[in-house]
Amino acid sequence: MDVVVARVGTVYGPWERNTGVRDTFSPQMQTMRMAIQGEEAVLPGPGRRDWIYSRDVAGALAAILDRERLHYDVYNVGPGVEWTVEDWCKNLMEIYPGFSYRVASKAENANVNYHLAQDRAPFAIRRLMEDIGFQPRFGLGEGFRDYIKWVNEFPTFWER
Repeated sequence: MDVVVARVGTVYGPWERNTGVRDTFSPQMQTMRMAIQGEEAVLPGPGRRDWIYSRDVAGALAAILDRERLHYDVYNVGPGVEWTVEDWCKNLMEIYPGFSYRVASKAENANVNYHLAQDRAPFAIRRLMEDIGFQPRFGLGEGFRDYIKWVNEFPTFWER
C-alpha cells in the first residue's frame, strides 16, 4: 500500500469551532473572539511559529493528492515563514479599538491558551515546494485580511 504523510503545522483559520475533539483553539481564534468582545488578551508568550492558514493547508493537501508520482513519504505542510501571536494582536488592535493585549508576567496566568508557548523552528517545506510545486499564499498580512473578511461575512458565528 502506498502511504504518504502530510505533517501539518500550527493551523488557524475560518470555521474553527468546538467539535469536542480539540481541547485548545488557535490563539488567532481566541484573540479574535476577545477582540470582538472588547476584552484584553493576556498571552503566555510572544508565540513565534510558522502559523499556517487553513486555506493554505487545503491547497497543499489538494496539491499532494493531485500528484501522480511523489518522491517522498513525508511532506511538511507549513507557510515557510514565521510570525508571532503578538503580531496578530497588533493587527487586531487596528481593527478593534476596544481590544488590547499583553504578555503575562511570570506571576500571572494567561487567558489565551496555547500549548506552544515556547518558540520553535519552522517546518522545512522544501519538499512541498520543489516536489509538489506548492507555494503558500497566506502570510500574516494576507491571512489576517482574509480572516477578517470571513469574520465579517459570518458575524453570527461568533455569537455561539
